[in-house]
Parts: sequence; C-alpha cells; structure tokens
Amino acid sequence: MREVYVMASYCDQGKIALLLALERYYRARGKKVACLQRIKGQSDVGIYLREGCYQYSLPIEATKSRSALELWLPRGFDIYIIGISTAYSPIGAAYPDLFTDYNEIIPVDWHGDWTGCVHNQIRSYSHDPGILTFWEEIRKRNLQEKNVQEVVTGVPEPLDGPCLDEKSVLHHPETLIFDTFEPRMTLPQSNRSAIAVGAFPGEFWDIFPALRWYGYDYVRFVQRLEEENYDLAIIGECSNRSLRLPIKRSTTR
Repeated sequence: MREVYVMASYCDQGKIALLLALERYYRARGKKVACLQRIKGQSDVGIYLREGCYQYSLPIEATKSRSALELWLPRGFDIYIIGISTAYSPIGAAYPDLFTDYNEIIPVDWHGDWTGCVHNQIRSYSHDPGILTFWEEIRKRNLQEKNVQEVVTGVPEPLDGPCLDEKSVLHHPETLIFDTFEPRMTLPQSNRSAIAVGAFPGEFWDIFPALRWYGYDYVRFVQRLEEENYDLAIIGECSNRSLRLPIKRSTTR
C-alpha cells in the first residue's frame, strides 16, 4: 500500500504551487513521487515538465471505485499526490468520494468565508444559484463524513497547521493527511528514440525512457526534426498560435 495525498480546491487557489512544494519535500527525502491531475491544462503540463516531475492523468473512469482508481495509479512510486480542481462541482466531486482523508486548499483571503468567496467566483461564469447550493451541500457532507484537513495558501507568516507562504515555502507538511491504495498501472515501454517539444502528456516519459524534450525551444526541435535521426516526434501544445512547423509525411520504419 502507498500513501496518496489529495489536494482539492477551486481553480487558481495555489494548488499547483502546493503540489510542487510537497513533491520537492518528499523528493529531497529520497522518495519517488508521482503527481496526478484530473485536468491537465497546457500551462499546468509545462510547469510539471520543467520541474522534472512525473505527472499522470486521472480520468473520470478512475472514480468508479477504489479498485478502479488503483488501475490508474502507476506502479513504482513511494508517494502519490493528486490535484483536483473544482472539487465540489458535479464532475469534480466524484474524486474526493473515493477517499476517507483528503486536504482542502483554501487561499488566505478565503479563510473564514469559504462560501462567500466561492459564490463570487462561481458568479463569474454562471448565474445559476443552484450551482452554489450543490457545491455547499457536497462540501458540508464531506466535512461531516470524511477527515478533511484545511491547507491555507499565500500566508504572510506560517500558521500552526499546514500552509504555503507567499514565497511558496511549505510549512508543517507532516500534518497533511493521506489515504492508502495499491497502485496497479504499468505502462508499456519502448526502446524507440523519441523527441518532444511543447506541453505533452507526462506519461510519454514512461513509455519512451530515451525521450529527449526540447522544452519550448522550437528552433532546436525543428533542426532535429529535419535530421530525421529519431523514431517518433511528439509535438505538444504551445501558446503561440501563429507558430508553424514544417509538414512531414509519416513513414514506416
């Protein structure tokens, strides 16, 4: 059985900074850490890749049962950290349901007024009062039925409990709570040479151990692309919509 930490929050409340701080904490102690996300946006993927983290996807299929989740937890790691955005939305709420223990991220300016702050956020994209009611009911139920640890982000000074300060320093990580699962996912491995650029799914690191990532340096990537001394090229997303790469026809090697 392995420790699985769940970090649930609304969007843009310091979740990624917290996950990365916790990942560094355990990595510095000799632990091999896997990070997982329900939604991996373009900017999120790039952050994890630059940090050298092992990052994996967590699809909705994983919420069917605890055993289903275990099928999506990759083997070979000591610690698993799962980030869940919009944790009490109709889809997001399915993930915390799998856990008896999870951590809820609350930014310092939300501390003490979760409902009011979430209400203001939800109104920015929907005027349906039923959405806030749904969020409140799910959160209330979880607080009653589960062990939920509050983690405050953006604090100017350390608090008594787990928190992340303004400089992204994690305090009291030993007080974060976790659940235990038995990871069962094994990805196939290939000895083919692969090159990659931009934001791409982190699972490719496992499938192609010899993969070389060119970050966001598309000039160097194109130079290698034109040399044709590779087996597979992975072209990930980038924020430059005007970027054009040379078209290459697929060939069988």
